[in-house]
Amino acid sequence: MPRPPRIYLENCLYYVTSVSSYEGFGQACFYDDEDYQNYINLLNRYKKEFGFKLFAYALLPSRLHLLIELKNEVTISTIMHALNSTYTKIYNSRYGKKGHLFQERFRSVLVDKDSYLLRLTAHMHSAPARLGLVESPREYRHTSLGCYLGQCNPALDLAEEVRELFGRIQSADTRAEYAAYVGAFSKKNKESEGFERLFQHKRVVGSRDFVMLVREEMARSARQIARKRAGRPVPFFPILGYAAAGLLIGTAALLGWPSLSALWENSVAPATVAERPAVPAPLADGPKVEVQIVYRERLEPYNLDGSVWDIELTELHTGENDPAQIVRDRLKFQNQVVASKVLGKSGIPPSRYVIRKTRPDLTVWESVQTNERGEVVRWHGEWDGRNLKGFMTQHAAEGISREFSFTGVRVNLNG
Repeated sequence: MPRPPRIYLENCLYYVTSVSSYEGFGQACFYDDEDYQNYINLLNRYKKEFGFKLFAYALLPSRLHLLIELKNEVTISTIMHALNSTYTKIYNSRYGKKGHLFQERFRSVLVDKDSYLLRLTAHMHSAPARLGLVESPREYRHTSLGCYLGQCNPALDLAEEVRELFGRIQSADTRAEYAAYVGAFSKKNKESEGFERLFQHKRVVGSRDFVMLVREEMARSARQIARKRAGRPVPFFPILGYAAAGLLIGTAALLGWPSLSALWENSVAPATVAERPAVPAPLADGPKVEVQIVYRERLEPYNLDGSVWDIELTELHTGENDPAQIVRDRLKFQNQVVASKVLGKSGIPPSRYVIRKTRPDLTVWESVQTNERGEVVRWHGEWDGRNLKGFMTQHAAEGISREFSFTGVRVNLNG
């Protein structure tokens, strides 16, 4: 299904996620402090140029999250294209690479500012701790949390955003209160996972009035696009049906349910992939619309712990006359730690790995391994329940980097 047209709305938030990619595998977009600082410098540059508000950012090794409020009729697509295309040029120049660094389609969720500003910033600022990258959100230096605790990156001015958010906290010590609030989000539990799923699977999150506002704006935007393409007026109701379906505002929202949280509870029924019967959507100013909603099975996360894999790594970016080096290795996942047999022999110890679901049928794991000599190895793997694939980057202490893609086969130790 083609994505719905992106729209311009003020007084609401755009929760943006952009993920790195490389030939179908994930690829880290930030390797060191200089990379992170380069992106922050761009946030400052385009924030001044386009006039948007930036309530929060979280830069993780292979993805980034931004919480933006638009101004001056500048769209979110314009902002993200400027940020990611400019950073890609800097990144490629620094590492001698070519091509796209980020997946072409960033994900954006329209969020009701009044209902979710405080919770969503806390959720973003606590993400590194939930992922196991640090023990406490304060320890991770590449989010905007420091701006709210009086230690903002000097290259980025978020003073206006901090004052606005703190205006929603009734406390004698707003910094301490907010820090405690963020800390409460740093534990991975059913509540935090449910909150995260809400923003992974929805295009719009907010109150009933907010959903209706977005629906109307989406319909208006879709009609304008259709007129430009066809060169003639387009009836109202087919476009609205497409817009509502594209936004994933389901039948419940169209029928007047109070919030998208109710829709979430009813859009993950334990059924296989199938289409439900179309439901007529009553409209105040037009005929009824048939909206098709596709429901997908809610799958349990795959558990890598306790598994062993034989993998084959193929070196990337070799010279034209140099054959690609192939390395065979064995990975063992045990007690949230991943160990490489080959790297272990060369003095790279096992390390903890973090795992997350990017789709109901896809698990992503990541790990960083280091030793006393200053060597760094970064793993990014994907597992769909059958196939394991991904990439590994090896940074030597002398600054030389090598990249490998890999595929793996699970080892049956009982056979």
